[in-house]
Parts: sequence; C-alpha cells; structure tokens
Amino acid sequence: MQATTAAANRPKYAPPPPHPRPADADAFLETLDERNRELHEIATRFLGSSYFMDRCHGYKAWKKAQGSGH
Repeated sequence: MQATTAAANRPKYAPPPPHPRPADADAFLETLDERNRELHEIATRFLGSSYFMDRCHGYKAWKKAQGSGH
C-alpha cells in the first residue's frame, strides 16, 4: 500500500515547451510544398522541445538563399 501512495503523490510529467520559432519562420513555411510542410509539422509534434527549426537543413538552405546565411 505504501508504494501506491508514493506513486500517487509524485507529480505528473509535463514536457518542456517547444523552443521559440525564428522571427521569419512563417516566411520559410510559406515556401514549403505540402509534403515538406507536413514533415515539419510531424517533426514539431513528435520532437517537441528537441526540434529547432533554425537548425534544420531546409531552413539553413532557405536562409542562405535569402542572402542572410546563418
């Protein structure tokens, strides 16, 4: 009975919030085709706080093409 009480008093896990998106995230997402936009959404949903848009290859390539490389 003691173990059940200890487990009930333990706080529930709350995942950390996702990282802030770059200021130009919406402009980047508008350039994606449907498939890549879906892939981005999947990565955001499943990776959560481990996903950094500004570190993904597509964002870096887009940024470089914009002339303001990372």
